Amino acid sequence: MSVFVQQELEIKMELGLENKKVLITGASKGLGLAIAKAFLSEKAVVTICSRMPNIVGKDKQLLSVSGPCLYKCAVDAKNKDSVAQCVKTAAKQMKGLDILINNVGGAEKFASFFDLTNRDWISTYQLNVMSMVYFSRDAYPFLKKSDCPRIVNISSLTGLQPGTFNPHYSTCKAATINLSKYLANIFSRDNILVNCVVPGTFESDSWDRNIQRLAQEKGISIDIAEKEEVELACQSIPLKRIGKADEIVPIILLLASPASSWETGSCIIIDGGKMRSVC
Repeated sequence: MSVFVQQELEIKMELGLENKKVLITGASKGLGLAIAKAFLSEKAVVTICSRMPNIVGKDKQLLSVSGPCLYKCAVDAKNKDSVAQCVKTAAKQMKGLDILINNVGGAEKFASFFDLTNRDWISTYQLNVMSMVYFSRDAYPFLKKSDCPRIVNISSLTGLQPGTFNPHYSTCKAATINLSKYLANIFSRDNILVNCVVPGTFESDSWDRNIQRLAQEKGISIDIAEKEEVELACQSIPLKRIGKADEIVPIILLLASPASSWETGSCIIIDGGKMRSVC
């Protein structure tokens, strides 16, 4: 008789995120908002921050994220003083800090190499890289006091596999991957685990903005522009579709949880199979 007995099993991983104190940057919409909702569903205590002045309650998406475990904080992620105040406020209102999700970032201007100004490069670096420096540095003293400290940085597949557009953005995302590994090395002495999640093309604010740009440039409708871009994107994705924010969130929760206790310095790709390299 086989030693293996076939039986139906209900497997449920206990993430242990209840009452964990989480700060999520760039969380007023898109992936950041999806991350916030997921942590709240796990009964974590969450502070979401954004530069949007209406973050305090006027944004319809934010109104859908409610409850006694949610706090909000307006911040200019490019300004070190603003970030320092945000982190201090978040830690005070949550009575501590266990998890930092560095999600804020993006390309403020969509352009090719020769159409980008020096200012475009500097501004993009400030938003994507320096924001991560500021938040990680200011969160460090609070994370050291946690019994389960985590940092999860959100990068982009373009940081590993750049295309022919938005080089300022892809270069900065490469820097965030490198910085994640560096922080994992030096923060390990305090048992602060640092990992990086690298999404491929997914439905997001940046995707929508790019579609609108293409529609305007080509003089076509947004629906046609999106159809063309989806078809083009899917040519290089084995699963033949772009992703959704909710499909990226689970790995972020896992990396932030006590269940992930021997994972640091990793760069985890979620891209529907697009990345051609095996490592």
